[in-house]
Formats: sequence, C-alpha cells, structure tokens
Amino acid sequence: MHNEIFFNEKFQNWLLITELYLLKINKFEISIYCRVGILIQISDCQDMGVFRHLVEEEKYYYGDIPAEEERKIYFPMNRNVMRIIKILGYDYYLKYLDNFFQDAKMLSSFRCKETVLTMKECIEGRLPEPSKVLAYSLFPPIWVVRTDLHAGTTSLLFGESVISSFSMIHEERIIFCHIIAADNGVPLNFWFYDSDDDLMEMFHPRYSVRFNKLPTVIKRPEKLGFAISTFLKEHSEFASLKHAQLVNCLSHGEIVLNCLVELSNFEVIGALFDNLSTSQNKLPEPAVNFMPYPFMLKNYLSLGRKSYVKRLSGLTTDGKLYLQPLLQHEKEWISEKLPELFDLIWNKGYDRGIPFPFQSVNLMMPKFPDYEKGLSYKYPEGDFLSIEDANLSKEEAIKGVYFNYGLDDRGPIDEKRIISVGHGRNTRFY
Repeated sequence: MHNEIFFNEKFQNWLLITELYLLKINKFEISIYCRVGILIQISDCQDMGVFRHLVEEEKYYYGDIPAEEERKIYFPMNRNVMRIIKILGYDYYLKYLDNFFQDAKMLSSFRCKETVLTMKECIEGRLPEPSKVLAYSLFPPIWVVRTDLHAGTTSLLFGESVISSFSMIHEERIIFCHIIAADNGVPLNFWFYDSDDDLMEMFHPRYSVRFNKLPTVIKRPEKLGFAISTFLKEHSEFASLKHAQLVNCLSHGEIVLNCLVELSNFEVIGALFDNLSTSQNKLPEPAVNFMPYPFMLKNYLSLGRKSYVKRLSGLTTDGKLYLQPLLQHEKEWISEKLPELFDLIWNKGYDRGIPFPFQSVNLMMPKFPDYEKGLSYKYPEGDFLSIEDANLSKEEAIKGVYFNYGLDDRGPIDEKRIISVGHGRNTRFY
C-alpha cells in the first residue's frame, strides 16, 4: 500500500499524498494527516485488521533549499537527506553535516576497529558461525559484509594487494580521509585523517597546494584521484606499500550522511548505484567516483540498478536482507547531538517499516531536471517489513538483524526467518 494514490471501498475515500506509512491498526476510527494539512476521518475500519496509514507532515520542500547550495541537484538521489530536509529543515541538515565532519574520524574508527577484530577472530578460528556474522566493510565503510565473505569480496572488487582511500569532499576541501591497506582481502593496517591532522596540511609535491585543498585546483575527479594516489605513494608513512595498487573513492557529504542512517543493506547498495550512475538519473556527473574504477564495479554499474543491487548484495550478504546496525557509540552520538534525527530515522522508520529486497531493487527514483515537478520515490506495491511481526523490539532491530529473506521473497515475515541479531563479535544466533 505504498502507491501515491490510495483507495479502499471500506474507507470510501480517495487520498492523494506523497507517501504512506504502515502500522498495525487496533481502533475502529483513525485520522490521517497528509502533507497539505487536510485531516481526513476514516471510519468503519474494524474489518481491515492490519493497516493504519500515517503520513508525516512535510514542512519544507525542494524549492526551500537555497539556490547557492552547490550540491542541491544531488540531494534527491538520497531519500534520507530529503526526508531530513523536508521534515526537519535545511538548517538541520547543515547541523547534521557539521556534527559529522567534527566526529567523522571517531565514528569511522569505531566501525573499522570492530570489523578488523571480527575478521581476526574469524581467521584464527575463534569466531563461531562466521556465515551468520556481519560487519561493516573496510572499504567503502558504509555497507555490510558477511564475515566469511569479507576477504573474498574485497579481493574480487578491489584487488588482491591494494591500498584504498575513502575521501569525503565538501566545499572544495577534503574533510576526511580513511585509508586501508589489505592483502588478499585481509586488512594489514588502516589510517584516519581529518582536518586536525598534519597530513591534511602537507603540500602536494606536484601541485604545490595542501593536500586538503587539492579539490580547489583539480576539478576533474579522475585527475583528483590520480593526485591523491601520487601524494600517498610518496608519503613516508606509506612508503612500504608503494608497489600496491591504489584505489581512491571520492564522495560528497550527502551520500555519506544518507547511507549512515539507512535501515537496510539493500537500501544502501541501491543508494550507491543512484549516486554512481549518471545515465539513469541524468545528473551532470556522479556524486561518488572511484579512481581507477574497479573493473567488477564498473561492469555491474553498466547492467543497471536491479542487476547492480542483486550482484553486490550477493557478494556481501549472500543476497539476504540485513537491517543495518547502529553501533553503540554511534547511537550515543546521534542521541546526544541529534535527537530529532534519531527519532525521525529509527523510531519512526521502524514504525513505517523497512522495504523488502524486491521493493528496494525496484524503487523508482526521481529524475533530474524534473525535481521542481515533485519528488516521487515509488516502491512496488506491498507491505513493508514490520519488526513487530518478527517479534523484534526497536532496541533489538537497531543492533542489526540478518534475515533469510532474498529478492524472491514477498513476506509476510516472522521470527523464524531470523538468522542472527547483532553486529560483529556481538552477534546472537537464532
């Protein structure tokens, strides 16, 4: 029931809105508050049994984003960013962005360290049932990978002996850089640099500009990636790794902030495609770039959104659904600094439900340059996954849940389809 137009004879009403959210119904009469502020009474619901539609009030629109925001045309490729802006406002989005930039090094290090420790236990044979344990990828650090698939997936996608750098750019500055060295998919070392670190202020030997200001003099992503590679290979700290292949990922803030609060692995992989592909969304250039472009990723990208998501989910989670975890430090950070964001994404997000894999894969995104006509994110018809039906609390769901649900499954869901709950070494098996 996620269409833009909803009709049911029991309700005897037509309702035109932008989104519909599903919750269980236990009353005979409910009210729906739609985005244009119309209150509609719906009566005689006792036979409906399972549905209540709750629409969040949108206070702001795409046109309210200032024209001088240089990333404005890329925001609609990130549903969570637009949801934050429409409900909490553009200024709140800037607050989220600023808080993340301040603590990106800390937040990324928590994810990376837990993944490294989990893989270490797996390699040493101390991790029980690694096929049921998932952790965040070391590169890029925004999707999850099953522990027994981590090394093979990393090697297949990025190479056997590789140094990978993940740089986040904002207003022509490199704000954060996360570097991983791996051999046969096994991490050897990792480094994190933000605006307070000396490396960011060092001059590039060829361009005579500080490392964090390279985007001010190099506009093309391909050349910028090459410049980062040159800098890292000539830096003394990475001298022992100078013969390894180096893969750079350049990303802007909106895609990172979007994926940080995404609720499922399929939604994250889909969001990556939306920001990598220019042929589908007609944007002038990708919001995320790899240099050099890994062959497998480039091949998957050429196959279209559905095939891309299907193949990457197969490599990372064996094609099964995983509710993205919010690590304890991340939860404390968001709850303290951005409590409204926590309520919007997790509390209300779990109430709304999580798309099944087949819905995430077939999501229809808005197209540039038609944003002013309205932003529509159309999922296939059908209920979303309800954590209540799986007998899960929000506190459990936020830890990460691995389901035996793939692209061919349509629900309904129950706790018998749960494989494990948790993330990394803190995983409980069912």
